Amino acid sequence: MSAWIDTLGELFAAHTACVMVTVTESGGSTPREAGTKMIVTGDAIFGTIGGGHLELAAIGAARTVLAGDPDTPTSRLQRISLGPSLGQCCGGRVTLCFEAFRAPESGVQWLDALGALRRQRTASVLVTLIEADRERKMLVTAGGIHGTLGGGTPELNAIEAAREVLRSGPSDAAWRPQLRPLGAAAAEPKLLFEPLRSSELEIHLFGAGHVGKALVAVLAGLPCRLTWIDGRSEQFPEPVPANVSIVVSDAPQYEVDAAGADAAYLVMTHSHGLDQTICERILRRGDFGYFGLIGSRTKRAQFEKRLRNKGIPGETLQRMVCPIGIAEIQGKHPAEIAIAVAAQILQKRGPAGAA
Repeated sequence: MSAWIDTLGELFAAHTACVMVTVTESGGSTPREAGTKMIVTGDAIFGTIGGGHLELAAIGAARTVLAGDPDTPTSRLQRISLGPSLGQCCGGRVTLCFEAFRAPESGVQWLDALGALRRQRTASVLVTLIEADRERKMLVTAGGIHGTLGGGTPELNAIEAAREVLRSGPSDAAWRPQLRPLGAAAAEPKLLFEPLRSSELEIHLFGAGHVGKALVAVLAGLPCRLTWIDGRSEQFPEPVPANVSIVVSDAPQYEVDAAGADAAYLVMTHSHGLDQTICERILRRGDFGYFGLIGSRTKRAQFEKRLRNKGIPGETLQRMVCPIGIAEIQGKHPAEIAIAVAAQILQKRGPAGAA
């Protein structure tokens, strides 16, 4: 998930000191994978690295850093064996990176750029100099650099290494957090390379009825960006979850054009005629990752006949999911439908990359 980007931005804007804890390496059985992050302030915790004794120890260590000497390095590594050190049954091992932001300021170049790249779904590599005397982070894309490690040959080498990771792509083994020495010697300070690609699913939900409301409640806790569309402003609750944007439109079918490629669509308006109009526009566009229409098999058969008469090919119609939701959950309560649909979207999406 990339919620840590928003959290860090909010804390920086409020000038709130914090420590970001990142799982940089994991081996054996561990609660969370490399790349997982948690942010700790003096009185709050955002995110999780898996709970249990590991997380409790990490929170304590993070708050010790916050209370410590402000002249000490802003980042450090700690290697932990879950069995011997913490008495956890997992038996794996992790390396944690603690990064202190003791006097954060808003408008940090690498963080602002990272937020923009996430919205554009552009891949990047975040490079951090560990055990530096001050915060040194650099965000590298195929054509740009934001922030600095201090300049010189080590920075140039880090930029080339980051772009090599970007060229490899998310399917390559290199697409994971990596620790590398700054120079040729193993004792040199370490660089942390974190490939970042938005794993947030883009979802466009048409309809703010009972099922729509239940679905938003379920999706609020998942890594997704949800655009919720209806022509009836009074149907939307207040407030809505942070990952939800509301669009009030008398012609919601045109909102299909605003979605990105590979987006997910869910159509469940108050009108079958409007459902069909939206469905036709989605199917004509064709580049959806998932498209679900609420309704029975009878509704599907009727829509297929009408849409085929409008020139929609049969193979395209087969990609429309109706009825929606995994078959194993057969309840008709709005919350049951919402859970079944959310599970189906996650199944279709498959494993998410780091973000």
